[in-house]
Amino acid sequence: MSRFKYLIAFSALATLTGCGGGGSSGGGGGGSSGNRPPAFTTGANLTTAEQRVSALQGTIPNVIAQLTASDPDGTAVTFSIASGKDGALFNFRDGINGALAFARPPSFETPEDANRDNVYEVDVVASDGTASTTRTFQVTLTNSTEGLIVQRLATGLPGNAVLVFDQFSTQLAAISRQGDVFDINLSTGAVTARGRIPNLPAGTEVLDAVPTEIAGSGYSLALRNGNTISMRTVRRDNLGTVIAELPDITFTGATQPITAALWVGGGEPYLALGDGGIPDAAQDPDNLLGNVTEMRFFVGAAGQPLQLTPRVRSWGFRSPVLVDANNRLQSIDRGPTFNEFNLEPFFLAIGNNNFEWPIRDGQTAVGFTGTVTGTRVGPEFVAQIGANGVGRWVDALAGLQPFGWEEVTLFSDEQGNIFSYSFVLGTSPRFERRNLDFTPSAGAINSIVAMTSNSASFGNQIYMLDSDGEVFIARISA
Repeated sequence: MSRFKYLIAFSALATLTGCGGGGSSGGGGGGSSGNRPPAFTTGANLTTAEQRVSALQGTIPNVIAQLTASDPDGTAVTFSIASGKDGALFNFRDGINGALAFARPPSFETPEDANRDNVYEVDVVASDGTASTTRTFQVTLTNSTEGLIVQRLATGLPGNAVLVFDQFSTQLAAISRQGDVFDINLSTGAVTARGRIPNLPAGTEVLDAVPTEIAGSGYSLALRNGNTISMRTVRRDNLGTVIAELPDITFTGATQPITAALWVGGGEPYLALGDGGIPDAAQDPDNLLGNVTEMRFFVGAAGQPLQLTPRVRSWGFRSPVLVDANNRLQSIDRGPTFNEFNLEPFFLAIGNNNFEWPIRDGQTAVGFTGTVTGTRVGPEFVAQIGANGVGRWVDALAGLQPFGWEEVTLFSDEQGNIFSYSFVLGTSPRFERRNLDFTPSAGAINSIVAMTSNSASFGNQIYMLDSDGEVFIARISA
């Protein structure tokens, strides 16, 4: 190459070099006349509260901050999320440049960051189209009660009672296992002892109670005495007046205490019984053990209480709890290994639902080889007992309103936990521990032994009784 051609080539190379190149983490440059990378003007430490999403709100991502950066050359800056760390959990809301958001609403109780400490790390790239800068943002997630207000209403009640809210008399009552009835004033929290339900044989326990409007306001009670189960409906204003009765039914061969739960639908009480330690009984639609039975009222002899006629509607339970949800039945079943949450696919009056015990415990086959009848109904979800701090469920409830809670069922367990399950698709997680959200303004909630709720007409509040006899009221702020 001649000296003249060499000088031309060298000059061209120098010109290309002076144009500058890409870069990261402050890269780019190449002299004072070259392109310079953007600089973040948003601090690296961000804080945001969790935000749950209701069915009516849709899937609105939780925007954390509007990120900003300046470019020394005056070029417009765009932002993107780098892969790695917790980056997959973030995006920019609706494509808005720099509007950093969680890809789905996060939960404080169930963190999803890499080390599960609610401090999320995300690398964000600011680029002017040629040069770029990367910054690691730490996003600290704080708890939000999501409008939930929990207050102590009353003290001094038995810690082994069931709660009943009578929609007809607007009266909240606690009924102990021994049959003692206490009224709880909803305004003052004052507790009034009403006396004990008379003529209960020695050793009889009240397992559950529900309100009824048959022949006036009253309570239907599920009673157990050894392996004998019965029902009695009494007037609220006169506990000695028996409105209806189910004669004693003795289950021979039961090897475990028979559990019982009640629900009211269409004016009729429904009684759910555990299998009493006889698993195969739960697959026999003619056996009340392990089944949900409609107790139909009919007129008996003149001057006698109404009688109750059993009519099996669903079967396949080991140890059920019935949950009222807008006059539709939800249920939990406590298996040897799994808590199981079930939904009725249709109204109970149609019947013929088989909830699969002992065919399966949760989703796990048990080994039942007998005859399977009815329509098998798989669980909505299962929670393994002993895993992730989950104890055996004690009670369940659906009823809080409005936003964020209207599609939620609550569960209490024997470990003192409160869990929620959301029916809103896209919610993550759908099942989560809510102990911190249920911190009351006074007192402390110990293990919840019973829950009940009023209706929309009375504010959609829930009432909880704990093991040391305190009643708490939970509601959503206006």
